[in-house]
Amino acid sequence: MNKILLSLLLLALLPGLAGSGDKGVLRGSVRSMETRELLEQTAIVFFHMADTVRERTVISHSGLFVVLDMPPGTYRARVTHEGHHAFMSPVFHVKADSALSLNFFLKPLVVAGDTLGTVRIGKPGVDYKMKVVKPEPGTYR
Repeated sequence: MNKILLSLLLLALLPGLAGSGDKGVLRGSVRSMETRELLEQTAIVFFHMADTVRERTVISHSGLFVVLDMPPGTYRARVTHEGHHAFMSPVFHVKADSALSLNFFLKPLVVAGDTLGTVRIGKPGVDYKMKVVKPEPGTYR
């Protein structure tokens, strides 16, 4: 809880910090697409489009992240969290002396045997569970 409060405080103070030096500031969150809950222990890798040496990894422990010293340039981000699909962002631009907000929403993985939901058919109705099935190899073309 203290980590979340500290992160929120940093996010509130960042506009004033963005004007220091020739670096940009990135801030944002990583959430579940279904529940909108913050995802703890998420890895975010920022790829500089012109210079792969500038690759940078950030671990978001609370679901919130702040990068205070991001070199200006064009980037993409790859966001990964256990139990969710990895996400590669579209291109975004980091400008010197400015702050950019990035909010990621990851879709949970669905595996064979998971229940997706139920459907009621007829009246009074019979509930059927919809499960993910894995097609057998060679069955489909």
